[in-house]
Amino acid sequence: MRVLRIVLVFILGVIIPFATAEDKSLEVILLGENESYSGTTDGEDNIIITAWNMILAQSETKLIIDYQQMSMSRSWAELVRLNNACVMNKVITADRLEIAQYSQYPLSVFPPVRLITLTNKVSLFSSPFSFQQLEANPKLRLGVVKSRSYGGELNEEIKKYSTQIFTRGGVDSSDKLVDMLLVGRVDGILEYTLSVEDYLQDEGRGGEVSALPIENISDLMLGYIACSKTAEGQAIINAINSSYAVSGFSEKFINLHLEHFGQVEAEILQPTLESLFTSPQE
Repeated sequence: MRVLRIVLVFILGVIIPFATAEDKSLEVILLGENESYSGTTDGEDNIIITAWNMILAQSETKLIIDYQQMSMSRSWAELVRLNNACVMNKVITADRLEIAQYSQYPLSVFPPVRLITLTNKVSLFSSPFSFQQLEANPKLRLGVVKSRSYGGELNEEIKKYSTQIFTRGGVDSSDKLVDMLLVGRVDGILEYTLSVEDYLQDEGRGGEVSALPIENISDLMLGYIACSKTAEGQAIINAINSSYAVSGFSEKFINLHLEHFGQVEAEILQPTLESLFTSPQE
């Protein structure tokens, strides 16, 4: 092989790179709030991290992760600036498609976002929760994460009632909103039930919060991997997509979700999870 390369250099006057098994790797600058996305296994019972580690293990091209922890809003700015950056578990929106390209399949599928409040304050809200309840009680304050997309309808409601919405930015903003809820600085937060329960369990707490459905919000939340809109970013996306094509991956992905959520929410998730791998994907 080395002799052939030397001959080609003399004949063509250029060096032609040869891909070997050792060359099949890609460097990925992973941006986000959760350092566990670096690919290390720390035993945390987190469905997103588990799915990400499954992708890393099955990708036909080795992904070498350089994790950089930062706020959600800054990560989107850095994604535009860098050629080989990715952000994790993002909802697809029209404006984001202008600056990023997404994985073919989601990294996670979650039940709808809920209104999370303290159990001893649940009487402040009716179920299902409607944002019109804020008009009846102007002292109520809800918390959301800065630069996070909650889906089209919820995003509009958050904008409409912005005077009663506290927006939290910075690193670990989701967890810090839970902390604010626990000490009474906000009356409720918009979050996934499982995310809050996992955080409270890690903190050795539990049984303090209740989850209320939100009126007219029934769509599941699909979080994808978004990467730089460059050739390097496309190569990373291709490597990620290759993992889902591995025999048995889809079954493991579906079972991961069904086993992680309670029976009621698993029944809500199952049809969508199964359709992901039976319906044509763009």
